[in-house]
Amino acid sequence: METLQQIAARTGAYKPDAYLPIYQRLFEPVRFMPLTLLELGVLQGGSVKMWEAYFPYARIAGLDLDPPELPLSDRVRVFAGDQGDTRLLAHIAAEVAPDGFDIVIDDCAHIAKLAKASFWHLFDNHLKAGGVYCIEDWGTGYWPTWPDGGRLVVQPDSGRRMPSHDVGMVGFVKQLIDELSAPEIREGVDAPEGRASKFSEMQLYDSVCVVKKAAAELTRPVSKAASHSAERSGPLCASRRCASSHGPGNDVRRARSSAGSAIPVSGQRPSH
Repeated sequence: METLQQIAARTGAYKPDAYLPIYQRLFEPVRFMPLTLLELGVLQGGSVKMWEAYFPYARIAGLDLDPPELPLSDRVRVFAGDQGDTRLLAHIAAEVAPDGFDIVIDDCAHIAKLAKASFWHLFDNHLKAGGVYCIEDWGTGYWPTWPDGGRLVVQPDSGRRMPSHDVGMVGFVKQLIDELSAPEIREGVDAPEGRASKFSEMQLYDSVCVVKKAAAELTRPVSKAASHSAERSGPLCASRRCASSHGPGNDVRRARSSAGSAIPVSGQRPSH
């Protein structure tokens, strides 16, 4: 059986080598389930063909400003449009995944304003509970040559303040950490917990961010122990140009080195 890396090479998918082991490990347990997947940004279409081959029973949608003409099965549809067009996103969901997507992958403009708009619209309205949302190339926020990027300027810690880079996609990802930490946004250790997070899990890799949507029963405030117990016992629901105002688009791929391995927050390197 072909690995994701082998399929990517065969279909010409435009993905850095470091990303593929992340997806292989994340999706292999649900590879043969009847999933629904949306990819924002398809460039020449290689990644859509990769997902079509890797997920043989999935319904797949792609979005791009100027989608290519591709020989695809009736399980796959590619739409033309802007990732910031929430009405179009709702239309795609209604056509392809009326019950919600299991997987969304944002490989689109890599501009924080647009990525944030599509993330929250799709996450809140069209991603299943337990579904996975992947954001690629968030490291563009460190690039001063990127349209909304900026050079890292190290600022000294001061009292309780520990300043960090918050430009572009990097700033957006750090906002997502605030959502992950929603229960801890309270007055102190003895104060009631804040609302439950909409996320059950968030994994950070070199330029890939993976967010798992909390199960429906976890979207209301519960104790931390109960939340962890429910998450352990619940089933896994595996469930580039596509924004007119973005800049160089998929030039990010040509600018990245694909030699390095992404390192998850656990400190373990993904298997190759």
